[in-house]
Amino acid sequence: MIQPRPFIEVNTERAKPVEKFMHEVLRPILKKINEQLITVALNKMNELNSGLENLSAPEKKALIEKLVGQHQKFKEEMKALVIDQFSKDEFIFYQKNKRDLNKRIFSMTLQRLLSQLVK
Repeated sequence: MIQPRPFIEVNTERAKPVEKFMHEVLRPILKKINEQLITVALNKMNELNSGLENLSAPEKKALIEKLVGQHQKFKEEMKALVIDQFSKDEFIFYQKNKRDLNKRIFSMTLQRLLSQLVK
């Protein structure tokens, strides 16, 4: 069964179109697929560092930042998880604003991973 996106209340009346898309589409999608994001990230982190549980918080932070910043395959997986949730109209908007929205997807994913995996 396909679950609906969670509702996140944000006033977007004065927001620019890309900001509105971020709040109304990206944030709910990232919240919805949170478990998948965490699972994919942990799997990739374990591939890169088999002693993950022994890493300090700063070491985990650096590993996550490297993963989101430099590992193209991981970034593509993260982006695909998000894009797969788009409606047809959302995908058309994404295509027109791909560069800016990709930056936002990666930034938001990074913050989500750091807040949940670095303790």
